[in-house]
Amino acid sequence: MFKKYSNIILRTGSSLVGIPLVVSLIYWNEWGYFLLFFIILIGTLLEFYKLISNQETDPLRIWGLMFAGLLYIFSFLYASAIIPGTYFYSTIPLLTSIYFIMLYKKNVYKPFSSIAYTFLGIIYIGIPFALLHFIAFYKGVYHYEFILGILFTIWANDIGAYLVGSFWTFWDKHYLFKRISPKKSWEGSIGGGILTLLVAYAMSRYYTNWNMAEWMIVGAIAVVAGTYGDLIESLLKRSLQIKDSGSIIPGHGGFLDRFDSFLLVVPLVVAFNTAGQEMNFVKKTNKKAAMNYTLTNDDNPFESMLKHVNDASQIIGLDEKISNVLQSPDKQVIVSLPIIMDDGTVRVFKGYRVIYSRLLGPSKGGIRYNPHVELDEVKALAAWMTWKCALVDLPFGGAKGGVECDPKQLSTGELERLTRAYTTAMLEVFGPDKDIPAPDMGTGPREMAWIMDTYNQAHGAITPAVVTGKPVAIGGSLGRVEATGRGIMVSTLAALQQLKINVKNATVAIQGFGNVGSYTAQLLQEKGAKIVAISDSSGAYYDANGIDIQQAIAHKAKYGRLTGLTGTRELPSQDLLTLAVDVLIPAASPNAITHENAHQVQAKLIVEGANGPITAEADEIIHNRKNIMVIPDILANAGGVVVSYFEWVQNRQGTKWPIEKVYQKADYIIQDAYNRVYEASKKHQISMRKAAYIVAVNKVAQAYQLRSTLKK
Repeated sequence: MFKKYSNIILRTGSSLVGIPLVVSLIYWNEWGYFLLFFIILIGTLLEFYKLISNQETDPLRIWGLMFAGLLYIFSFLYASAIIPGTYFYSTIPLLTSIYFIMLYKKNVYKPFSSIAYTFLGIIYIGIPFALLHFIAFYKGVYHYEFILGILFTIWANDIGAYLVGSFWTFWDKHYLFKRISPKKSWEGSIGGGILTLLVAYAMSRYYTNWNMAEWMIVGAIAVVAGTYGDLIESLLKRSLQIKDSGSIIPGHGGFLDRFDSFLLVVPLVVAFNTAGQEMNFVKKTNKKAAMNYTLTNDDNPFESMLKHVNDASQIIGLDEKISNVLQSPDKQVIVSLPIIMDDGTVRVFKGYRVIYSRLLGPSKGGIRYNPHVELDEVKALAAWMTWKCALVDLPFGGAKGGVECDPKQLSTGELERLTRAYTTAMLEVFGPDKDIPAPDMGTGPREMAWIMDTYNQAHGAITPAVVTGKPVAIGGSLGRVEATGRGIMVSTLAALQQLKINVKNATVAIQGFGNVGSYTAQLLQEKGAKIVAISDSSGAYYDANGIDIQQAIAHKAKYGRLTGLTGTRELPSQDLLTLAVDVLIPAASPNAITHENAHQVQAKLIVEGANGPITAEADEIIHNRKNIMVIPDILANAGGVVVSYFEWVQNRQGTKWPIEKVYQKADYIIQDAYNRVYEASKKHQISMRKAAYIVAVNKVAQAYQLRSTLKK
């Protein structure tokens, strides 16, 4: 009796031990993943070379094993962006040359026969394992969940086929290819296929963001290609006249039998995923691309934002109708602004204002001057302002504006005429109880003063509350200039405390050294942190002993850029993002960290000073594979809108607050918001970003439900 079921017992036992081990190591980190599959690769190769021991001499088998092992290692390093592609592509010709030299030195008279067996092992086993890296790491989207999905579908096919084939007693079995594999039946294959498709459905329903159709395709690949690969393995063994038995792990076939399906399944899944990426690229260039396409466009900030909102909506079980409302802006205004330039010519600039939501109060959001401003970016920024105001519990909705221009190329007179023209075009949009603009990239207190003056002239009344971020002399608030940097400082200190990192021992890298970056650096240095790297448009600058931030601020004020900063070493700008520091603060522009560089980030904590510096796909990599804590933009850089709210309140009340009161109230609001987000992240066991969106989306959704009920 025991003998009859010994193989089932051995298979079950190894599965009970092996599957949890595989899952835990894949979830651990990329090096755990690497070691896991490297051990499986070596075990499978040893099984293979043991089976052909009568065909090969030991040195040649050892070199074949090393060949496949090095191919695996180099593919991992290349896919993880640790080495350039040149090294990976040169691996095969280099190792082949070494192999030929070994054959020559050993006086092997049938080299091509020996090479055939060795290369058979490499192609059969080494290449599929190497290709796994490109699903897991290359360009970053297909991380652990896809690897586990492939493994689960392969295992389901194998287990289902084995169980149904072994215990089928209803009718006579119908064998698939009896001459090749005497035990493989149609009944077992169909049983394996059904179980695989059920697993694929479960993956789509409960496990990943891929839809059911895509997982069903992966399941079908696992069934067809897995069965075909198993038949090839059987044919290979019979052609070599070798016995099908495992020698390293217990059970029928050992390592080799458990992973024979990789031969065709992995390359076909890689091809399917590549085709998906290419389809996504086509959609990216198509202006009518569907927003709900599963593979999110990694370069589109609005789509990245929508993904976060969708995730939050699903977690809190938000009604689909309300979720759809929250994914569309209330109003989008596009204007053309003809401006007379200093040389007498006329240039037409394009301006935008997007009102995303007014459910919580009048919309609030900055105006940016940038040559690359476009509608999707402004929509995303307006949405982020909506969630940001909701998160820190302000009575504001969200908005954003922008003008396509390079302010550095315009004179002061040209900038004033442009700002006043933009304000005139937006007179029906702006208002202290409707939409309140503020400074953003490329604008500042000067531009806000021009906006207020233009609005006042048009309405024949003094209305300082129509805009925030004004000079203090005409109604601006104390503490507004440094407010965003101070909010980042408060969030950083709170997170360091959670991570049990002493701020006085913390190393910090800051991308961007404008208003936000410079104040953040200054305030953190005052708290004892060591700022080891900063950057601006001229490059990144590094000093392991810490940069003197006051000196850096003075240097930039004098020369307009950080080039030549004393005591620092210049680095390529992108290298700052991958430095081994405790805290990374991207405070420059959106999409700084993407799926292409996310795997190289080494910081323990990322605090988003800019809006949308991490794309949605990169965020998944950083949280799930790198396990790095991220303080999202809608929390980290909310200090600016908090003090803008204080300015609006002071203007409405006709009062002026001392700076100590501004600091105290702003710090309390940011700390309170951080605590609520942290509690939500612990409650739902999710990232800080998802927790922040849950808090914000839930508040806006409640406002919509209450107001829509009142309307009925």
